[in-house]
Amino acid sequence: MEERRKEQRLSWTGKIKIEDVKTRKVISTDSRLRNITKHGFGFVTEDHLARGAEYIFTMVLATTSLSVTAKIAHFHIEATYYVCGAKIESLSLMERSRMNHFLASKSSELQRKFLMLSVVTGVALAGAAKLFGASVTISVAVLFAAAVVSFLLLPF
Repeated sequence: MEERRKEQRLSWTGKIKIEDVKTRKVISTDSRLRNITKHGFGFVTEDHLARGAEYIFTMVLATTSLSVTAKIAHFHIEATYYVCGAKIESLSLMERSRMNHFLASKSSELQRKFLMLSVVTGVALAGAAKLFGASVTISVAVLFAAAVVSFLLLPF
């Protein structure tokens, strides 16, 4: 819990489309993202959303779009709109990769962490390949391939 509080929350303003998870009926197309982390995000909307309900949120983050299933964790009313917080419930591997790259692009600390995890994964797999009798050339190839794949897919 302590770690989640320390987690850097990135501010970002972008449009969000909100859909009902069961019917896929569009509830809102003009909600605004306020901040985002790997666990959830904050946004504002003029539409009343039920606390605890799951929705599909499609948002544009810089040059990529992200579609997640999230549950409304809290909300409060300010003037004529709702300020909401949502906890991410479901995220595909490709969506996780897009989110990781967006978050890393906004934080040098996350970039370093992401790069270190990628290199460590590559070194570990290259060492394992060498232990199983692979040549140095194959081990180096495994190192680079594993580092690239983990950079693209590894959640931090």
